Amino acid sequence: MGVAQLQSMNLSAIDDLKPYAVGLAQQLIQFPTENPPGRDYHNCAEFLKKECETLGLETEIVQVEATDRYNVLAWTSTRKTDLHFHCHYDVVPAGHGWAYNPFSGSIVDGTLYGRGSSDMKGGIAAVFTALKAVQNLEDISISVSLTPDEETGGALGAEYVVKNQLVDTKMAVLPEPTGLKTMFNACKGALWVQVTVHGEAGHPSVKGLGVNAFDRMVVIASRLQKLKEIVEHKKSALHSYPEGGEWANLTLGGRCSSGEAVNAVPGQALFTIDRRTLPEEDLETAQQEIRECIGKDAEITVLMEARPFHIDEQTDVCQLLNTASETVMRTSVNCALCPGFLDARHFVHAGIPCVTWGPGIYGNAHISNEFIRIEDMMTAAKVFYVMATTTT
Repeated sequence: MGVAQLQSMNLSAIDDLKPYAVGLAQQLIQFPTENPPGRDYHNCAEFLKKECETLGLETEIVQVEATDRYNVLAWTSTRKTDLHFHCHYDVVPAGHGWAYNPFSGSIVDGTLYGRGSSDMKGGIAAVFTALKAVQNLEDISISVSLTPDEETGGALGAEYVVKNQLVDTKMAVLPEPTGLKTMFNACKGALWVQVTVHGEAGHPSVKGLGVNAFDRMVVIASRLQKLKEIVEHKKSALHSYPEGGEWANLTLGGRCSSGEAVNAVPGQALFTIDRRTLPEEDLETAQQEIRECIGKDAEITVLMEARPFHIDEQTDVCQLLNTASETVMRTSVNCALCPGFLDARHFVHAGIPCVTWGPGIYGNAHISNEFIRIEDMMTAAKVFYVMATTTT
């Protein structure tokens, strides 16, 4: 489809689908798919499967062996497609401080509130609305995946789907909250490490009884603080959204514990390290730096590794998204580095170019009173519609 045809496309049909989009987003929010631990996954997956079938998509649910994790896969005519929409249906725990029931999908002044409204059930609704607006699905080459566990690394969600080659596509888009003005064509990596320090329990009333694991932990943490100063002087050449994410960082003590009683010399202590790496950095080198800093003074357990990525702005998927954005919003989208780690990395490292773009605000994703503007959700649906009905 040429530019002239794109400019003449009638997108008003999507405006007429606003009740559908809002209702779907509300229904999805009402599934309390909190992760951890992974609540209500089966019911949400079954609902999504039925909704895909209602749209006319071929659909299946793939349960990860010996788990309660369910991946929903859908496609138009064949599994091998030109464009793939990848979504996650899990949300972070609701927490406290809400003015509205976090799982009700309350609407106030054109704004939809609820846990997952921005991250990313509003994005799912936008994708489904775009597909619902397509008159003949056989004319397009689209697939969709809806997976769990993104909030905890995606091992049984996006990573499982990609590793098992359940998606075969030329390019992919993730409708995460980016404020519509930014696409993430890069993301930082993450290395999570637990450091366990061993000592010898003893009675604190007599000097020399026991070996204090807490004291040993403090010494190790002091050495890591010096490494932290070096790490946090590293800056990516890429622009970050939000600003400040272009710096590498190292956080100590996200979890920290020592001993079991006030009146005991602690025989064991532990703390965690969260090392965020830039696309220009090597994850193995970052891990080796930590190991050399700690030496043989503690036990090191790698909890999670997420590799960074960066794809060129001229990649087809970036250009397709920009063309669609210019058609709908009369403006292009800025490429940026995401400070967090994204499911997109699983696709990129498997050779599938992937970007992240969608409705919702990045900074409000995990907060109390999470929300999404309904008009932004509808704008995203129009952009996804143009992408879906445009060949590259």
